[in-house]
Amino acid sequence: MAKSKKKQEILPTFQLTALQSPPKSFPHIDALFSNFALPDFRKLTLRKRFKKINETLLQLITDSPKDSFLLAEVVDFIDRVNQQNLLNVSTFHISSFEFWLNNFSALSPEENYFVRAKIVGKFIPREEYQAYFPVGMNTRYFGSHFICAHFSPDIDTMIASFWGWVDAFAAQVGTGQHLWSLPGGPPSSPVTKVFQQLFGLSVFNGIAHSAKTLVLTAQDLVTQKNFFKKTASTNLNSIDGNQDSVTVQVDDEGCFLGDWHHTITLSSDVDTIRKKIEERGYLTVVIPEGEDKLFPVGVVRATDLRKPQLGTVSFRDFCNEDEVHMAPYLRPISVIDHHKTSFKTSTPPFALIGDVQSCNVLIAEQTMRLNDRYSQGGMTIKEIEAKIESISQQTASLKNMRLLKRLLQYRMNSQTRGSYFVHPERELSEYLCFMYAILDDTDLLTKMSTRDIECVVELINRILSLSTQDATKEVDIDHIPRDKDFVQNASKHILQTPPMYALYRTIYESKEQEIDAFFKLRNKEDYLNLFLDTKEQNGCCVIGQTKMFSSNYKTFKTNRLKLLQHWLKQSQEIYEERTVIDFYLQMMSTIASAEDVYEDKVGLYSHQDEIWIWVPASQKAYNHLESFLSAFQSSPGLQNNQMTAYLPLGHEALKQIFIQNFSAIAIVEEKAAAEDLPIVILRFNAGSLNSRKAMITPFLPQVIL
Repeated sequence: MAKSKKKQEILPTFQLTALQSPPKSFPHIDALFSNFALPDFRKLTLRKRFKKINETLLQLITDSPKDSFLLAEVVDFIDRVNQQNLLNVSTFHISSFEFWLNNFSALSPEENYFVRAKIVGKFIPREEYQAYFPVGMNTRYFGSHFICAHFSPDIDTMIASFWGWVDAFAAQVGTGQHLWSLPGGPPSSPVTKVFQQLFGLSVFNGIAHSAKTLVLTAQDLVTQKNFFKKTASTNLNSIDGNQDSVTVQVDDEGCFLGDWHHTITLSSDVDTIRKKIEERGYLTVVIPEGEDKLFPVGVVRATDLRKPQLGTVSFRDFCNEDEVHMAPYLRPISVIDHHKTSFKTSTPPFALIGDVQSCNVLIAEQTMRLNDRYSQGGMTIKEIEAKIESISQQTASLKNMRLLKRLLQYRMNSQTRGSYFVHPERELSEYLCFMYAILDDTDLLTKMSTRDIECVVELINRILSLSTQDATKEVDIDHIPRDKDFVQNASKHILQTPPMYALYRTIYESKEQEIDAFFKLRNKEDYLNLFLDTKEQNGCCVIGQTKMFSSNYKTFKTNRLKLLQHWLKQSQEIYEERTVIDFYLQMMSTIASAEDVYEDKVGLYSHQDEIWIWVPASQKAYNHLESFLSAFQSSPGLQNNQMTAYLPLGHEALKQIFIQNFSAIAIVEEKAAAEDLPIVILRFNAGSLNSRKAMITPFLPQVIL
């Protein structure tokens, strides 16, 4: 059967309703918000409007079915508040709701925990979150907790940090808010659009924080413990008089009557608070309440400010403090990564470091193991039992035994999980996210290990099972020999199965179109997007990678000189600001397209890929270049590769460095297109050297302290 005919036949066979359903909203939400538009609501003070909005959201969550997954509905609610400007200039955010939930909802700890569970679609014992965080023995960390993506976020770090935030929010890792740090915002990618289809167009505005520096404010540190308000008519005997208690004087409306010089706002940062508190034992935290009035919401205590640790951080898809700007009073407690690692912590952290090709392989493995203790795969007990009976009567093949094992686990869970649950839409959403992140980070499974393959097979089968509500649907690789070609053959087979092809086809066709548009260099954003995946490494290197498809090469070639000029200017500006950074490398890499992998044409390209290198004219920079070239000769990407180094005319120092340290390749002196740019360009077989992690990073020079 011809491949083109086969594609036409398989596309209708696998549809994901999770990506096709309309945006989710709470029931009767339009009527609720029409009440917020009435004058009676609008004339309320900011504090009273904030209170009413949060009470309404909590009631909607409470009234929803017990086994719920309400994240998309909550995102929609937050967006409506902001679209209607119900809080004036203030922006409503999931952290706003969490602040109110912790401090003003009057919920018990158990009720608070269950509200979070309904939002995230997973209600499990808190100790189960030890799969991601060091929260054993009911440990909760003082202050707020950040879950961080690295700078210039790619899909892998965005997805990993998002689900890290979801789990941290559910587990209440910290005593304050749980903040998803996505510095600079989400990457421009079709996968980002899929993410918004799952959780709402405004998910990043409503949940993420795009600031590039991690700092705490009074909102993260304020407490109401032993905090009392006293009016003129208050009976002083009714107020707890222990030495830790704080009593402030208020009027009959609850507004502050003390010295306003001794107050701070929720947005006051830690440095400001420390300067202002001086010898005082506390500062009162207030919010505006009408004209010339302040409403006290709690205090920040001097004893808390003196703690060396005021908040905690989790890293996802990176594990060194060079890739995050965080205040010195924050401490990392959790890391999941697949790169080289360097971080310090004062307490035992949760650390999961693995030799896999995507951080989300590690997270998916943990998540699947956890879900397997509570999930029923989206099926009723009756449906599970019917499938068990059907398969039990069939041949005892590996596939059937594997399916039977899964069904029996679901049946056991139905009897042992009690009131706990994993919502099937939550399960499907996280598996889809993991899969798209893995596809993106492995360039359509072209950079894989056996462990990665096994994770991908398990994910696609769970996606297939949950989306069809049939646990007997499966992609298997039992027929593929476990020899030296297993990974390559298994990847090819998986990518050519109907369910997987249906998943990646549209995404990768959109990526091809998007990259081609970027290469046309219509505006500043196009340059930014092309050079977005850039990392600082080893204290002296800036390494970037621009990935393209073979169909994009023509547009790239047309605008290559402009790209070279922009990249050189950008590199030189960094060096002027920080001369310690003196080695700059940019990979221009061809990756497989959906058509390439489906038609089995990966690697059959007529063009060459490029690596650009620039170093300033200093002996230290030349030493770093020599170190890289000498080590780079052993890179696995150079095996059976035809590489040529194109050097700028008249740069004798560069020529000698290449002759002495990289003599195995051909050296050509030429002008860089129409201008003599001081850039070295390495050209080689397209698609052969496209892993920065495995083929570049191990050979980079480093600053030795």
